[in-house]
Amino acid sequence: MSIRACVKKSAASLLIAGLVLVSVNISGAQVLSSIPGIGNLDIANIRVVPFVQVGYKNIGFNLNLPFTVTPVDQFGGVFNGPPALDLNFRDAGVWVGSIGLDARLASALFLSLRADGNATKNISVVTGENFPWWQIQAPYIWSGSGLQWWDIDGMVGYTFFKDWSAVVGVRYDKVTVSFANPVDQTGTPINLPPNTTQLTQDIVVKTWIPYIGLQLNGPNYKASLLYSPFASPQVATPQSSSAIVLGLFSYVDSSLMNYNFASTGSFVDGYFEYDVSIRDTLLFGLWARGTWMRFSGNGDLNWLDSSVGGPFPSSVVDPQSTTGTLNTYGLSGGLSAALSF
Repeated sequence: MSIRACVKKSAASLLIAGLVLVSVNISGAQVLSSIPGIGNLDIANIRVVPFVQVGYKNIGFNLNLPFTVTPVDQFGGVFNGPPALDLNFRDAGVWVGSIGLDARLASALFLSLRADGNATKNISVVTGENFPWWQIQAPYIWSGSGLQWWDIDGMVGYTFFKDWSAVVGVRYDKVTVSFANPVDQTGTPINLPPNTTQLTQDIVVKTWIPYIGLQLNGPNYKASLLYSPFASPQVATPQSSSAIVLGLFSYVDSSLMNYNFASTGSFVDGYFEYDVSIRDTLLFGLWARGTWMRFSGNGDLNWLDSSVGGPFPSSVVDPQSTTGTLNTYGLSGGLSAALSF
């Protein structure tokens, strides 16, 4: 997903949010506050503050899911999969952009909405699991294509002492990448299982994050620290392989593994922004953000594998419980801009 596409998808949500703010004002609800250092648009007594940001982000990602390979097909063949999923992102630095708005009336209550996304990038995905049918020393390095990360964040806060505010919000975070064409540590292509002509995999992680935090608003800067012990991810890993057997027939084998952690994990986010007024109606700023999430514990894993084509189509299902770990981080920074009307 490009930055332009992310902006288009976000604009509709932000427009709806603006209309909601107007209705709140009409009904006499309490005032919303803005983030310092961004231009504003007054609608009656409501002040709406639109902003845009661009920058660069380094994404760190590690997932480990050990599991037992137990399924067999109806012909007695043992399922030939890996005994674990263990992967890391490498060279995952991406250009990012965001669009959002903050709003307030003349009170201590404020609202912030933001949507972020990256320009699609190809990366390397390193897998450490040992595929028994490859007979090659791990790790394996895959060509990762179309790395996409985006999130949508909504926050409400209340200023309780001078420039200090307590905040509460929710964030939805998604990251996905496809990977194929594995090589070993020397760069030599790995021979796939017998007769297999192509093997591709995806990783998709969706996370809901309700959080609390503190925010400090200065005359031309803003800083916040957010925390949650209730972040909840869902992991999906579709895989597909195709083969031509002895030149007689071809088949496609597809599998889908879903994993849900039984308990929630930790989330920490730190943010700082500094703005400078270039002209009366034009503001520029610098921003930096660091985000970290960790999940560890038991969870439910559901594995579905099916083969289509050839003389022996088959399908196997293997639900089981296993202990997994997921660690992610993001370090980003860049420029912000706004017009003050």
